[in-house]
Amino acid sequence: MFRTALVLAALWAVFSSACNGEPAGNDSALDGSVPDGRPEDADQDAQIRPDGTTYDFCALPFFKLPIDGETEETLGISLWEDKIVYARAPPGAQVRELYLFDIGECTEYTLTNGARASSPHLREAEVVYDDYRHYQPSPSYHSYDLYRFDLSEWGEERLTAESVGQMQPRLNGNHMIYMEHTEENSGSPTHFLLRHAETGDRTELAPAGAQTVYY
Repeated sequence: MFRTALVLAALWAVFSSACNGEPAGNDSALDGSVPDGRPEDADQDAQIRPDGTTYDFCALPFFKLPIDGETEETLGISLWEDKIVYARAPPGAQVRELYLFDIGECTEYTLTNGARASSPHLREAEVVYDDYRHYQPSPSYHSYDLYRFDLSEWGEERLTAESVGQMQPRLNGNHMIYMEHTEENSGSPTHFLLRHAETGDRTELAPAGAQTVYY
């Protein structure tokens, strides 16, 4: 237990120091670097901000988000200042859209269309999340990809397009951390990666089997 705590503490120290500073060259110079996994069509798909659904409960001391607990489930939720993002859908639904709730406006916005999103993480005007929309079974296996939604430009960007799954992203300044399967199998071991937000260069922080489940 003590050794595991030290490993997790060391990983968090690496991530914090890398994310809080300014970019310092190419991350591929770091030990354990792995190839850039960005898709060729990684340009951001900008959109016009749509009308949302406005509510009148945000002035109350306590209020419930517009999620129906009896007919819907939430697949991840993240808060930054007065904004909340979450994925929600009926249990077992194939389509799981991503939503933004702006507490200042008391308005909910739908961010995606036809997504299978989960595990969103919000930081300032950026949301990163994993998405299952391009899933394909073997022999043309394809699993979870990572996506980014820019709230300032109101556009979605696909960050990865590899056959193995990438999941549970967390964003902090210049870098993102996430888990990635090592084989084309959802039951395969995962390793823990650090990805430069601008260049896409990746560094392995923990090898497969390190069991870095919580971060």
